[in-house]
Amino acid sequence: MDLPIADICVVTPYPAHGEPRGPRHARAWAEAFPKRKVLFLDCAAEGAPRPCPKSLQDVPNLRWHTFKFSTRQTNFVKWLTIKARQRLALWRFRRGGVVTSNLLAPELHGLYKLLAGSQTAIYHAHKWEVFLPLLQSGARPSNCVFDCMEFYSEMGEGQSAEVSEAIRKLEACWLPQCRL
Repeated sequence: MDLPIADICVVTPYPAHGEPRGPRHARAWAEAFPKRKVLFLDCAAEGAPRPCPKSLQDVPNLRWHTFKFSTRQTNFVKWLTIKARQRLALWRFRRGGVVTSNLLAPELHGLYKLLAGSQTAIYHAHKWEVFLPLLQSGARPSNCVFDCMEFYSEMGEGQSAEVSEAIRKLEACWLPQCRL
């Protein structure tokens, strides 16, 4: 599956209706640059409802595409594969400090392949879960706007020490090179 051609792509790891800033940012880009094609790319579980937020409606140069991933309920075998990828990524990080997108969001495995085929000039990435696959796809950090409301490596509750450490490594490596 290929992405629609776009000049600007706003990417979020959440469904459009669950991440209100993403659709609003896509609309803002589309209205600021009416002659440019803007793509809003969200991520959602297979079979999940896709209510369209008002901010994605009635903008002629704005397209919406959803990257779908398997869950335990939709495809148990694929879900087991996702969990295995996550365990392998954690093992690789513990053994050698290697940070992969499977450590942060294994359900989004394959997002980088989808992004690799795009000819987008500017990316607006919400959170590390989609920023790392963007970098893996070949996007230059200088063409990326990174958007994360909280200082992610210090999120605290619900985040393992390994994930926090991995994100600190990513922050030190990549953030100085992109547009914040």
